Amino acid sequence: MHNKKYLLSIAIPTYNRASFLKGALENITSDDSFDDSIQIIISDNASTDNTKEIVLDFVSRFPQIKYSRNEVNIHDENFYKALVLSDGEYIKLHNDTVRFLPGSL
Repeated sequence: MHNKKYLLSIAIPTYNRASFLKGALENITSDDSFDDSIQIIISDNASTDNTKEIVLDFVSRFPQIKYSRNEVNIHDENFYKALVLSDGEYIKLHNDTVRFLPGSL
């Protein structure tokens, strides 16, 4: 477990929404303000689609992305888990369908 403290953690709980999640991750990681002070947390609620493969591709390119996968669907507790896994001074609970405007990070 790393001990880095980030300025901002973007916590994204998700379940079977791989295409939405991929778009969200592309949106965040392509922003000019995205750097190593910003962490992304993905809490996967036991998805049965290709969420894991999508996230692992991003994890391989961005070390500040943390992926956690629940063995079973924990329903709304997944929101809490995404927040608890965050290491940021500030935490943003983020929906995988929402996109940031350029430069808004």
